[in-house]
Amino acid sequence: MNANGGFNHKSKVADIWINGRWGWPIQWMNRTPALTNIGPCNLWEEMQDKICWKVGDKIMDFSNSAVWQTTRTREEEVPWSESVWFSQCISKHAFLLWLIIRRKLLTQDKIIKWGHARRRGMNMMCCLLCYKDYDSHDHLFFSCYYSTQVWYHIRAYAEMENVQPICSDVSRR
Repeated sequence: MNANGGFNHKSKVADIWINGRWGWPIQWMNRTPALTNIGPCNLWEEMQDKICWKVGDKIMDFSNSAVWQTTRTREEEVPWSESVWFSQCISKHAFLLWLIIRRKLLTQDKIIKWGHARRRGMNMMCCLLCYKDYDSHDHLFFSCYYSTQVWYHIRAYAEMENVQPICSDVSRR
């Protein structure tokens, strides 16, 4: 008998509730003796077998969403969340924007702070857009000549015409 004990996705509780007793597969009983502690089962013909999810005293239909909502840690929502995560967002772009906003993008200035063995050749690195400085969060998005020109060009589309390319000004929006 396989690890599933002969059961599949169509199996029901009634398949192991036989003549008023549990009929657990022998392999299951050998691996999990606590199965003998499970009390009696009341089955009704008109009820369908289904998987449920229990949260406290509340029992609900099982769904991935229900499990996710009850097991994840909730933080206070940040004001920029709807700008990053929305139904038509491209996941890769949203993830990168999330890293950028949280200042977690792996930039050269962060790599330089690592040990000498891990940063070999970093002394020759510079911003690939302007070749003037290491790429850092502030340089890539606010100091680099190229990115500053992009910012001035697109800020009207974001209705931020009066916002200068300074991290603190942009993050307040």
